[in-house]
Amino acid sequence: MAGVVLLGLFVGWQHLQRGEPLMPLSLFAGRDFAAGNGIGFVFQLGMIGIALVLVLYLQAHADTHPCRPGWSCCPAPSSPRSARPGPAGSRTRSAAGTSSWRA
Repeated sequence: MAGVVLLGLFVGWQHLQRGEPLMPLSLFAGRDFAAGNGIGFVFQLGMIGIALVLVLYLQAHADTHPCRPGWSCCPAPSSPRSARPGPAGSRTRSAAGTSSWRA
């Protein structure tokens, strides 16, 4: 709830800063820009929701210690980079997180 209030205060403050706002609110007048940001927000919300459900499932139904599912999700931010073929990344790094909670 506090985040919604702070977001409203930020938007109001940016509306008052006509000279040099942090993000010009006129950008959101464009339909494509606003739609792209809305889709990106919903996508990121879904990604966070998946991680939350995974950690809760592993704690409740896989009978693991609470730290173990948390550590298994740590490689997730680097997995798109590490899935590249070649010397810069290997697929074993991206699978390392999920293999840590397999009994």
